[in-house]
Amino acid sequence: GDTGYGGAPNMLRTISALASAGAAAITIEDQQFPKKCTIAAGSKIQIVGREAAVQRVKGALGARDLYKERTAGGAGPWVVART
Repeated sequence: GDTGYGGAPNMLRTISALASAGAAAITIEDQQFPKKCTIAAGSKIQIVGREAAVQRVKGALGARDLYKERTAGGAGPWVVART
């Protein structure tokens, strides 16, 4: 899941694709898109605001629930929010 790779439509596509591939869990991060490697020397990590982070998680949960509806109630992946 990462940052969702953009806005809500991308989050829906990302969650659906990972769930269809059999992912058991998806991690959503609070970094700005595009994400930077935290280990790279000199990289400054920028995070989104609290409301944007909450919206990402809500979007991921909504996408997961939509996937569950489309697949006749399958469990769908867990959504993990990471900071």
